[in-house]
Amino acid sequence: SNDLLNIEEVSNYISNNIKNPKDKSVIHKTFFNIKWIHICNLRDEGNLELASKEQRKLENYIAKFNKKDANYIWAKTKLNIHPIVMLLS
Repeated sequence: SNDLLNIEEVSNYISNNIKNPKDKSVIHKTFFNIKWIHICNLRDEGNLELASKEQRKLENYIAKFNKKDANYIWAKTKLNIHPIVMLLS
């Protein structure tokens, strides 16, 4: 369908052009949110394998930061949503 084509185009664009930030001193919330919404959209469209792959990439990104940092806790909390939704699907 046309909608799926658009989602695939957006997904490919995000995957190919939105790279991990060079500044490794802090979790970049805008970067994180773009990737997180991308994961949610992939999952909602039924592309569970790619959603889980992107989830692992984002988990690896935040794993490098201090687990007591408020941004880490915020990001980890959001990332915990994906496996819960996958279980309920």
